[in-house]
Amino acid sequence: MVFLGIQAWNSGRIRVFDFDTGRWGYSPPPHPGLPWAFTEEDGMEMIRWFAPVFTVFLIYKHARPLSESPKTVGFFLGNCMLVAILALIHQFAGWTRMYDFWGMGEVWGIARNSGRDTFGSFGYPNNAATYFILVFSYTLGLFLRELLRDRSERRPVVLTVYATLALLFFFTAQFSVSRTGMLGVWIVLILNLGVLAVIGWPRAHPVQRFYAVFGILLTLTALIAGFRMFAQPAHLREFAAATTKLDPGREFTARFFQVESAWAIWKDHPWFGTGGWGYKYLVGYYLDPEYWGLLSRGKANVHNDFFQFLCEFGLVGMSLLGLVFVPSMFKLLRDCRLCPHHDQSVWADPVRFSLGCGLLLMVAHSMIDLPFRSPAVFAHGALFLLMAQQTHGTRAVWSERVDWRALQPAVRLKNTPP
Repeated sequence: MVFLGIQAWNSGRIRVFDFDTGRWGYSPPPHPGLPWAFTEEDGMEMIRWFAPVFTVFLIYKHARPLSESPKTVGFFLGNCMLVAILALIHQFAGWTRMYDFWGMGEVWGIARNSGRDTFGSFGYPNNAATYFILVFSYTLGLFLRELLRDRSERRPVVLTVYATLALLFFFTAQFSVSRTGMLGVWIVLILNLGVLAVIGWPRAHPVQRFYAVFGILLTLTALIAGFRMFAQPAHLREFAAATTKLDPGREFTARFFQVESAWAIWKDHPWFGTGGWGYKYLVGYYLDPEYWGLLSRGKANVHNDFFQFLCEFGLVGMSLLGLVFVPSMFKLLRDCRLCPHHDQSVWADPVRFSLGCGLLLMVAHSMIDLPFRSPAVFAHGALFLLMAQQTHGTRAVWSERVDWRALQPAVRLKNTPP
């Protein structure tokens, strides 16, 4: 935060014309040897973005009684539920503005409808999709943890609540008119079912296997039928674009010029970067004029959060971010090496594994889009990273492998003496 504060304080670069080179450029910052930003507003926006992220991260990391309280989980899920309900109302009521009265452009004094630029309380549907993928992965993990408890410990009411919330977040992501949301929740679901199959199948009784297969097929049928029943033409078009008409090569190459530009900008400003939002001021100088037509609306972002942060914060800023988040990431990866029946293993707790899937998708999405440019996504990603590394108070849902045939009573023929 001090680093970002220095960037905002050391701002004020203005556009000037260099008569020696015959080109437009920018005046130097007030103190060239320190981190800087182009404008004070750009620097302050970074502070407004990162302050809630670090606040949530530090509170949940150090306020142990608060983070372990069921009331905290209830409050958190209640908030997520209201966000999802608002988003669904937005979509099916046909709102063209956020909350049906505020257009995104009005913050710059331009009155216009936002159309597809908003989804519920999000100004960008792809960011909303990542958010709902994360909360779906969390509630799905909670549901599976409760489902896999011993029957005497299972709480039917809690199981029903988690199942309902998981369905709500699944369909909210599906109806976000975002290919990321449509595919992402299915990927999280399939990965969780895959782990259940690989780890749970050898440990399950044949009767349990039958019920599991029947329940999974019934759930998949209901999910597909629910989407087909309520999907609008816009949803069907996006679903087709995400599946049958998806061209991964084109999707990657169409935005790669921005990564190349960000890399070139960083090489000229390796230590402190260009300041928050600095990429948009300089990208035109690093592109040949014949490619300027590629800089359409939305191209103020690199569409790769890693290279955007590297370009705008430099090695110093990226190192500071790493000091905050890398230890938690390392612990999560370290626990992946443990056996499924070990209490500290990621595989032992469905919540940890499911959250790991959601976080992995968030990082993958950040390689082709800009989820971390949303404080809501960034803050929840940081929160779930901490939740995914917690192991205290939880027992492994899996036991060691069971040989059910050895446990079956011996079959006795009729009239055979015992």
